[in-house]
Amino acid sequence: MSRKRKIAIAGITLLAGLPLVERATRTVDVLPATVVDVVSLVPDEGPDQWSITFTLADGVKNTLGPLILRPTLLSGDKFCVRMHKRSWAAPKFQRAADKTC
Repeated sequence: MSRKRKIAIAGITLLAGLPLVERATRTVDVLPATVVDVVSLVPDEGPDQWSITFTLADGVKNTLGPLILRPTLLSGDKFCVRMHKRSWAAPKFQRAADKTC
């Protein structure tokens, strides 16, 4: 087998294996959160973008955004958030459509 063919096969194997490793090392949890603040990111320029600051049960503040549509949540409201944890990256948060967490 030629050197170029070995490199090509190794590259294809690596590209096919990365999603499998990522799927095996990630977790997705739906957690209850409480809104601390809803703010406009750029109030004077361009399209409106919004950010939601919230706390989880452990009391640590996190930020969800940027969001293009203004959230209907107010300070103190409870909602569900989906937390994506990966072994190689910081947790990522998304607003969950679930009514119960």
